[in-house]
Amino acid sequence: MDLRQSIFKARTTAVPATEDPSETKGLEPLPWSDYFETKTKIKSADTVFNVYATGLTNTAGPVFMFHHGAGHSGLTFGLVSKHIRKA
Repeated sequence: MDLRQSIFKARTTAVPATEDPSETKGLEPLPWSDYFETKTKIKSADTVFNVYATGLTNTAGPVFMFHHGAGHSGLTFGLVSKHIRKA
C-alpha cells in the first residue's frame, strides 16, 4: 500500500458511535468568562462587534491579538487565550 492509499484509508476509518446520549457532550456554548476577563460590544455603523480581552493590565509581556471574521465564532480563540495565560 502506498502513502496515498494509507492516508485515504486513515481518513475513511469510521468512528464508533456511542449508544448512550448521556456520554456525549452537549452543544450548548460555553460562557465567554471561562476564557476571557472582559467582553465589550463595539458598535460601528450598523454592526456590533464583540471584543473579548484578558490581561489588559499586564504590560510586562507581549500582546497577542486574534481576529476571527466569521459570524458566530467569536470565541474561536478562547482556548488559545486560556493556555497563553497559563504559560
